[in-house]
Amino acid sequence: MSKILRKWMALVLAMTMLLSLAACGGEEAAGTVLRVCLGGAQESLDPVDTVSDDNATILYHLYENLLRQKSEGVGEVTLNYAVCSAYTEVDNYDGTMTYRFAISPTAKWSDGKAVTAEDFVYSWRRLLMTEGENRELLSMIQGYEEALASGDAEKLAVSVTEDGMLQVILSYHCPYFLTAVCAGAATMPVRQDVVERSGERFGMTAESLVTNGAYVLEQWEKNEGLYLVRNPAADSARGADRLQFIFEQSREAAYERFSAGELDYIAYLPDEAVEKLKQNAEWAATPAGMTEAILFNRSEAFDDFSLRKIFTLAADVDTMEERLLPADQIATGLVPYGIRESDGDDFRTVGGALLDLQAVEYNARCEEAKALLRQRTTIPGEVELIYIADETRQEQAEALWAGWQDRLGIRVVLTALTEEEMAQRLAADDYDMAWLTVRALCADGSVFLESGSSGLEEAIAEDDVEYSRLMSVLRGALDPLARDNYLHAAEKMTFEEYSILPLIFKGTTQTRRDGVRGVGYDGLGRYLFHEVSFAK
Repeated sequence: MSKILRKWMALVLAMTMLLSLAACGGEEAAGTVLRVCLGGAQESLDPVDTVSDDNATILYHLYENLLRQKSEGVGEVTLNYAVCSAYTEVDNYDGTMTYRFAISPTAKWSDGKAVTAEDFVYSWRRLLMTEGENRELLSMIQGYEEALASGDAEKLAVSVTEDGMLQVILSYHCPYFLTAVCAGAATMPVRQDVVERSGERFGMTAESLVTNGAYVLEQWEKNEGLYLVRNPAADSARGADRLQFIFEQSREAAYERFSAGELDYIAYLPDEAVEKLKQNAEWAATPAGMTEAILFNRSEAFDDFSLRKIFTLAADVDTMEERLLPADQIATGLVPYGIRESDGDDFRTVGGALLDLQAVEYNARCEEAKALLRQRTTIPGEVELIYIADETRQEQAEALWAGWQDRLGIRVVLTALTEEEMAQRLAADDYDMAWLTVRALCADGSVFLESGSSGLEEAIAEDDVEYSRLMSVLRGALDPLARDNYLHAAEKMTFEEYSILPLIFKGTTQTRRDGVRGVGYDGLGRYLFHEVSFAK
C-alpha cells in the first residue's frame, strides 16, 4: 500500500472536543430513566468489536478507561481521571515516551473485584491480536509492528511495574494517545477470567459481561433494546439512574416515537425534520468526523496523472450535492470539519478548501477536462467505480456516472458491493475507482494521513520520499503549532497527484426532550449521558 494512502486510511482516531448540547442546570436526576435511540440493534458489547459510533456510545457507559472525557461547556473539554488516579510522562533521550498510570484503589468491577493494571495489559494485547482497524489505535506503542509480524503480543510495550502501575512506552510523541487510547472505547479494559470463562459468548449476552463503568447491563433484548442500571460499585452519583437504549433502525419511526413521548433523546433525525431545521439560517449540522472520497487506482487504469485530473474536473458534484443527505456537505479536503488544532481552531477552517470544484462552473471544468483528454494518446474504453451498496450512495454515484459518460465519452460501470466484497476487491488491488468512507477514530488530523492498514497497495506511489520525510518530522514534533503546520502541508501533498477525490463531509443531527440537560457529544457521533439531569 502506498505511504500516503496508508496514512490517509489509518483511521486511528477520535476527536477530543465535546460539545455540550445544553447548558448545565436543573436538579439531580434521582430515580430517573433516560430513554435514548441511537439506531438499530447491537451485535456485540465487547470493546474490541467496536464497529460504530452507536456501539461506542453504549460502551462508554458500561466501561471505564484510564481517563474520561468530560464536557465543560460549549467548545470546552477536559480529560479527567477515571480508573487512573495519576500518571506521569517522560520524554526519553531516544525519542520514545514512557507513561506510567497509577490505578485507583476505588476502581471496581461490577462483581466487586478490583480493576488492576494487569487488566489493561491483557486487554490491549487482546485488542492487538484481534483483526480489524481498532488495533491501529495502538500503533504508536513501541513494539506494535514487531508484535503483529511475529504474532507475539508480549512484544507490545505495555507492562506492569513492580509497584503495580501500568507502564506504556510510545515509539514517538503522540498528542492524541491520552484521548484516543486512554479514553477510547475499543481500548476499554476487560477481565481475562471473564473472557475465558465466557468464550465465544463474551460480549454477546448480558450474562457474559462484567463491566467497570457507571452502568451495568440489566437486560438485553436483542431486537428491542439495552437496559442499563447504575453500577453500585462505580464512583459516580450523577446522571439518570437508568439508561434505556431503544433500538429503532428507521429514523422516521424513531422520530414518531420521540414525538409521541416514548423517547427522551434521538441521535439521528429524519430528512424531513432536518429540512425544517435548515430553514433557520443560524442552524448547522454537527460534524460527524467522516469523509467520503473516491480513490483512483494508480497501478491500473488511473496510472496516469492526466486521466485522474480529467475525471476529477468532470465530477458533477453540483448534481451530486442535490442528492446529499440534509446534514452532509460537499467535501473540500480530506480532514473534515470538527477536527481541532492544538489551539482549538478548526483544522478545515484554517486549512481552507484544497479542492473546491464548485468554485469553477461545471461546464468550464468539463471543457478543461476535454482539452486534456484530447492531448492523450490513449483513452480507456471502460472504467469501473465500486462502492458499498446504499440507496443514497447509488443516487450520488449515478450523478457522477452521468457526468463522466456524457462529458468525457468514457463508459463507466457502477458496481455496488457488500462490505465483505469491497474489502476483498481492495485487498486484491482489483479496482479502478473505489468510493470509501474514512471515519476518524480520534480527533487529530494525522489520523487521515498516517500509516494504517487499508489494502490499497498501489493507489499512490511508494517512492514519495518527500511525504515520508515530512511525516517523520511530524511524529517527532514537540511544538504543537509546528505540528499543525506539518499536518496542513502533508494534507496538501495528497492532492498534488489527484489520487484522491474528496466527495462528502458527513454531518449528524439530534434532538432531546425539553428539560434534558448535560448531554455530551464528541463531534464524531458518540454521545455521553453520564451527567444528564432533568429540569422541572
